[in-house]
Amino acid sequence: MKANHLSSWRTLARQGKLVVPDITGADFTPSAALAHATEPPVTTSTVDLVIGLVTVRLDPATSVARIAELVLALRACL
Repeated sequence: MKANHLSSWRTLARQGKLVVPDITGADFTPSAALAHATEPPVTTSTVDLVIGLVTVRLDPATSVARIAELVLALRACL
């Protein structure tokens, strides 16, 4: 969702122009804030990419960009 969509919806709601369709079974869920976890994050010794029958184990320091490149390359091989 783009931020400008939310801003536009809020403006329309303030002006009373936001129309929510009445769909049977569709209800709004109240918003809830979750407390931050106090436990330290779980660390693993490797990042495992599993695509089809191929498993590639990477160092946890591998950049997100490099992981994305590898996923795309492996998918192209399927």
